[in-house]
Amino acid sequence: SGEPYNELLARIAMQAEVDVIVLGGMGLKYDDYLFFRNTLEKSGAMSRTIMFIHTASDPTVECTLVPDMALAVAEHFGVPAEVIREALSCVSVPGRDTKFISSDGKLTAIVDYAHNELSMTALLESTRSIYPGKRIVTVFGCPGGKAVNRREGMARPASRYSDYIILTEDDPGYEQACEICASISECLKRMGSLVPYETVLPRQQAIKRAFELASDGGVVLLCGKGAETVQKINGRDVPYNGDGYYVMEEIQKYDARTLHSSSGQNAEAEIIYV
Repeated sequence: SGEPYNELLARIAMQAEVDVIVLGGMGLKYDDYLFFRNTLEKSGAMSRTIMFIHTASDPTVECTLVPDMALAVAEHFGVPAEVIREALSCVSVPGRDTKFISSDGKLTAIVDYAHNELSMTALLESTRSIYPGKRIVTVFGCPGGKAVNRREGMARPASRYSDYIILTEDDPGYEQACEICASISECLKRMGSLVPYETVLPRQQAIKRAFELASDGGVVLLCGKGAETVQKINGRDVPYNGDGYYVMEEIQKYDARTLHSSSGQNAEAEIIYV
């Protein structure tokens, strides 16, 4: 219909002739959550709405619980199982644990919003358990002018679970990205980290470097920006193509190299939204 997605969902919910509305949100920006809550309240539909909301700042592991909880409530109120299965098959959250896999299946990149100690720990723990023995190259930065404690908080799980760390920019604001990275570097030194690391700016070059380090079939983990397409720098929203864009570029380069030496059959990188 061309109608914005959130507005369309809210309109469908308000116009539905049902006793209960079950709303599950995965990786929502807080403004999106407020939109749904305020819209349903103003329409008088909030009293019959059950909401399970996971915001982009919440741990990744909690995101996986939203469909199960929404499913349980829907089943309780008699929604047919086949209808639930069809609806859940369409669920995806771009930028939340989004996996990019090379055509030969050896190289994986994961893009995620994880931007604090709790969410980054959950992401790295799950990545380490899913890809045992794989070299994990973690790329992250921290925002400028706020939540300074995140620098040590994110450095801690990165040091614990990564094989290599690349520090880069992530909404530096009015600070210099290189100074933020230097601050994170000091955190790594204070905690006695033995994991090798380097600073690479700008972010797209950090992604390229990460793929160079994981080219033998490792896992590139990109934390913080998810599906965001701007960098907040000096009070401006500077356009940024997005981590996924640069990941696909590097995956395609990898595929071109590996396919050139194989039978020449066509293959495409796989993208999995979780």
